Amino acid sequence: MLDWMGVYQHHDAVSGTAKQHVADNYVEHLSKSMAHNNRVYNAELLKNMANTTGMVASNLTQCIGDQNDTVAECPVYDH
Repeated sequence: MLDWMGVYQHHDAVSGTAKQHVADNYVEHLSKSMAHNNRVYNAELLKNMANTTGMVASNLTQCIGDQNDTVAECPVYDH
């Protein structure tokens, strides 16, 4: 994830001067690294939650949308 974040901060990615296929490549790799990172983070979070609270969950659900989502705007329990 950190490697692709570094690539994503390259001057072409930031300023928008890259060709479209390069921008698409940036997005594809960042999306894949975020998905991998989320799997690792969720597993660690589930383990820590079980150790700390004794509650065991099988999976976690994220609310993905606008930056300012609230429970009312993106209720996890509806999914």
